[in-house]
Amino acid sequence: MFEQELLEGVKWKSGCFAQDSVGDWWLCLPVEAAVSRTPAPKEDVGLDLGLRETVATSDGDKLEAGQFYRSIEQKIANAQRRGQQAGRCVQIVNERNTTRACSSCRALTGPSGLDMLDVRIWVCRECGVTHDRDVNAARNILFAGRCPLSIVGNESSLSAAPPSQTSRRCEAENSALKAVA
Repeated sequence: MFEQELLEGVKWKSGCFAQDSVGDWWLCLPVEAAVSRTPAPKEDVGLDLGLRETVATSDGDKLEAGQFYRSIEQKIANAQRRGQQAGRCVQIVNERNTTRACSSCRALTGPSGLDMLDVRIWVCRECGVTHDRDVNAARNILFAGRCPLSIVGNESSLSAAPPSQTSRRCEAENSALKAVA
């Protein structure tokens, strides 16, 4: 599809044809244009993928599981290959203990063992905060994404050190960064 109105009043000297990873062919013409980015409403968000809910966010929102996306799977794959213009990045973190660690005090007081998946809401024995399991995990994922990488380099600091040490160090670093900004 050629959108001629986008090229009105624009001059170009050369161009080429290119095929993208989806198999579509494009006519590439180098032109100058102003690019506007739409900022996302929040700076950071933690996402916990699950079975009962497709995703739970660190803000407490949940997307119920279902097959709603099956009809648009190919469109989603194409969009991911082309790259979204939101100016955002994704950071994959180690999910170890994100369900068990309290997102308030970092103590490992959450459900464990074979019955862990049946427990949806739990109360931290250390600080008394009540947690939804999936939202708590999303908050811990957000926290792990904000922490620097461990010395090993392939896991987040959340799993490399005891929770209390990691909690204090990352909170101090985040506070220092906020004070500078």
